[in-house]
Amino acid sequence: RLSLGNCVLVVLIHICRLGWLLFMMDLRHRSRAVGASMEEDQKRQDESLEQEVKYDSRRLSAGRRKRLLRTSSRAMAYLAFGFFFHMLIDFTQRQGENVNPREEPVFWIADDDEEDFVARTYYPTSQLKALRDVRDEAERFLPRICGRYRFERARLPHASVIITVQNERPGLLLMTVQSIIARTPPELLLEIIVVVDNAEAGPEDRPIDPSELLDIKQSATRATRIKVLNNSVREGCARSRLKGAQRASGEVLVFVDSHIEMLHSTWLEHLLVPLLDNPRTMAVQTIEAIDDVNLTYGSNPAGHWFGVITDQLQFGYQLYAFPNVADLHAVDHIPWESPFGPGSLFAIYRTEFFRLGGYDKGLLIWGAENFELALKSWMCGGRVVFVPCSRVGHVYRTHLSQVAGWPPTVPYRLEQAIQSHEGDGRYHVDGVPTEIFSRLVARNDIRVLDIWLEDHPAKFEYYRRKFGSSNLSNEWQAFADQTRTDSAGIHQRALKRKNKCKDFEWFDRHVYFRILGVHNPWHPLAKKTWA
Repeated sequence: RLSLGNCVLVVLIHICRLGWLLFMMDLRHRSRAVGASMEEDQKRQDESLEQEVKYDSRRLSAGRRKRLLRTSSRAMAYLAFGFFFHMLIDFTQRQGENVNPREEPVFWIADDDEEDFVARTYYPTSQLKALRDVRDEAERFLPRICGRYRFERARLPHASVIITVQNERPGLLLMTVQSIIARTPPELLLEIIVVVDNAEAGPEDRPIDPSELLDIKQSATRATRIKVLNNSVREGCARSRLKGAQRASGEVLVFVDSHIEMLHSTWLEHLLVPLLDNPRTMAVQTIEAIDDVNLTYGSNPAGHWFGVITDQLQFGYQLYAFPNVADLHAVDHIPWESPFGPGSLFAIYRTEFFRLGGYDKGLLIWGAENFELALKSWMCGGRVVFVPCSRVGHVYRTHLSQVAGWPPTVPYRLEQAIQSHEGDGRYHVDGVPTEIFSRLVARNDIRVLDIWLEDHPAKFEYYRRKFGSSNLSNEWQAFADQTRTDSAGIHQRALKRKNKCKDFEWFDRHVYFRILGVHNPWHPLAKKTWA
């Protein structure tokens, strides 16, 4: 069945075909007329040849050339029109071949719950020693309707899962890998790529135990490969993820941390569906907190959270959009838009990731990657959505005195590389000199703001609140200036122009305020509504 637009197109094609026939008839008529005219000219030339040979021959020759030129021009125009119309017809026919009104949708909602979507595994659990039974937690956290979804997996894209690991607690990486292997359909999971960023380790850094690494490699299946990439130098979070993405083969990239646990067997299908709806989507999982001491879950499920940033550029969550409107989002299984998302636990098409420039290669160790990709996705024609039916457990490092591992150490090589020759070299924040890790995070924040906010007032308000002045001191300003000279910054700015990205004023009005009902935290009318 053709749509109204296709019907109009078919009528236009038939009109064009009729026009083509008329053109061909006119061409034939004109060709005959030109031939008769040329014969008459030849006779006239023979009769007057003896008297005006030189004059008449030039005149007749010029006349023939003019007529032939006009005829050739008309013929070329007719051929061009014909080629265009035949291409249009061929395109319409091919489009019609791709339309199958009886084709099943990618997903649908059934009448009854799928009984085993929480308990089901795709790999023998006896061979996965780090896999935990989380059925009770999954049933407590997941909206009940999530179990009624059915998927046409043959029409879903295959995915590469990218895990970066640095100074990780023993056993958590293996738990991460085996929960993915066990609870992901093998026909959708092409590979797991583990990027180990333990080079240039400090005295408190913990390497991966060789036996754990062996168990990870042995978890591979016939359908799913496991690649382990070892960085020769410390690359940091953003650069390690970028390295994994460059080595990935899947249509979709799924970035996860090395201390997570997939909670049910349809987490990936739910994460892929929003990408089919809009290929320029970052689909973010809904996160349940795991205690970092005893690895237990809380009792209450994550709510309808929105990803936001504070005026210090720290990522956080806000429970409600539009103040005092608690029931604005009553449907708990439909993905919803969010201005920002975490730096991992999301899926994105590989082509879209690299269209946006991936992560900025100039981001070092940690910081800013958790809002940089979301910011430029929105500004460059994409979107960020949270998916409530794709649940994942995440170990947040909160009891640092007991579990350690945070903050990550900064190699001496990088410490020297980011040392400015301007100012006194103490890098003050609120009048207090910063230690190396805080300095590096602030450096990454300055970098992202300088590229993507340019001269917007929000950037200078951030400077004022963070550094005490709207104008950066020379040592901090050196980091902003680097984005105009280093290859990574030049690349990001070039992609920004190529993608015709919007400015931050557009983002504040049409994304941040439209979704949340409040302005960005540096706006004169902003209120601190984040959690």
